[in-house]
Amino acid sequence: MTISRSRLAILHSITWALLVCVANPAAAQEEQLPPVTIELGGELRPRAEARTNHHFGHGPDHLYHRLPDTADQISQRARLGASVRHQQWSALLQIQYASLWGTTGGAELTDPSLGIHQAWLRYTATDWLSIQAGRFEIAYGDQRVLGNVGWHQLGRAWDGLRASIGPFAGVNLDGFVLQYRVYQSSPGRPAWPAGDIVR
Repeated sequence: MTISRSRLAILHSITWALLVCVANPAAAQEEQLPPVTIELGGELRPRAEARTNHHFGHGPDHLYHRLPDTADQISQRARLGASVRHQQWSALLQIQYASLWGTTGGAELTDPSLGIHQAWLRYTATDWLSIQAGRFEIAYGDQRVLGNVGWHQLGRAWDGLRASIGPFAGVNLDGFVLQYRVYQSSPGRPAWPAGDIVR
């Protein structure tokens, strides 16, 4: 059986193409984008507290317990979140439920609610420049002025915009515009930061 010269040339071309594809599979496929990374996370933190005479006899307990100046309680914080990363973009959505056991409804720890603790979008332009917008936690220095108040069951997150610049090794500069909500739950009671509770 004889094979024509044209068919032999076609077979030869196909063989070489297959060898190139096997040796370099990336050349045989279209350029693929980096994968999208999705991470899920959660936290459940119960805490029992027993306090007596914490106002040193100068006033009733602000949590309105039956005995003046006495507070025994169990509180909890539950958070569930999902983060997404793709190339230079990243995002996070984290919901929170903070409560005192045995209570329902409201906008502070004594009247718990379900809310958005963090919801932000970040664009990382280069290794030294990123921009973040939405509701996010911040922590600077000893966190006395600007921090996430992680010890508290509600915590604190801020609404705003932040630009981070790191032009030199060991040097990081942040510029930001931030706001947190305050509320007055009842007449005569102090306003407390409510940066992570949606009313």
